[in-house]
Amino acid sequence: MKQRFGKYFFLIPLGLFISALSVILFRYVSAPDMVLGALFGAGIGLMLLAFIKRPKASGQVPLK
Repeated sequence: MKQRFGKYFFLIPLGLFISALSVILFRYVSAPDMVLGALFGAGIGLMLLAFIKRPKASGQVPLK
């Protein structure tokens, strides 16, 4: 079976952890909505980065 994400696979669980931690933390700690949104967005961004930066399959033409 081929490895799909390569060295960026660790970003998926890290992003999930940051998103979940921000939701749990701000349930008990009062903070501005901007901080919650920034942490939640950072978690989603890390997960998306793992999909964007995955290695290209052989034979694919890069986009210009």
